[in-house]
Amino acid sequence: MSSDQQAELGRFNVTRVIADIGKFKTPTLRNIALTAPYMHDGSLETLEQVVDYYNEGGDHNRFIDAAIFPLQLSSQEKTDLVAFMQSLTSPQRSVIPEAVQN
Repeated sequence: MSSDQQAELGRFNVTRVIADIGKFKTPTLRNIALTAPYMHDGSLETLEQVVDYYNEGGDHNRFIDAAIFPLQLSSQEKTDLVAFMQSLTSPQRSVIPEAVQN
């Protein structure tokens, strides 16, 4: 199995539970506009591409959950969603507050 195929197994690589094939941990959206490329394999370069991907229902494969389906968002809804994610970007760099460090 290639490393790309291994990566596609998702949480199964950690848990070895068959039901975890194709499942992935969801990262934070804070500063999401600064963290391209996106997806577990870096296959999407922009937030617009990510929104389009999910709007179309994601990849169709045998491991996709039945709860994943096309969203049918309008152009305005997609634009609004990208704008919302961009608004989660902080002008300050991420640091651990001094009170927590001690």
